Amino acid sequence: MNEHLPVCVALQETHLKPSCTSNIRGYSILQKNCNTGERACGGVALLINHATPFSPVLIRTSLQAVAVQVSIFSAVTICNVYLPPNAPLNFRELQELIDQLPSPFILLGDFNAHHLLWGCQDVNSRGKVVEKLLTELDLTLLNDGSNTYFILQLNHLAPLICPYALHHCY
Repeated sequence: MNEHLPVCVALQETHLKPSCTSNIRGYSILQKNCNTGERACGGVALLINHATPFSPVLIRTSLQAVAVQVSIFSAVTICNVYLPPNAPLNFRELQELIDQLPSPFILLGDFNAHHLLWGCQDVNSRGKVVEKLLTELDLTLLNDGSNTYFILQLNHLAPLICPYALHHCY
């Protein structure tokens, strides 16, 4: 992050408890946690570079989602979503979320949706819902057919995160 200084970083499955306050040097954090009793689960966060003017976007949804409007050359809304694989997903719920986002917007996250359109080898029901969303709402998919995930070994990731994390909770 220090080398590239991204405007915004989207994280899914943060597994943070509500009592956890994270501080990453140079970034403001907007997060929505998910908890079942004492156990943290799921969750999303957006890290916004301090050099970037921004304002949170209030969204009313039961989905694990956060949104922010950043000013780069002009204002753009970034919405980060995590849809757990065991939770039901329906078209209307995603459409209601999108209806609340100021345009132009980028909707990204972990949808746990499989479809050939974004490089998967199979299509699941969630993939069909997202495909319908793209078609009916005339949205553009920003993917060249490459895989949308990769697996990191945490022992290789830790040195990248640790210099920035001042407080870490699970």
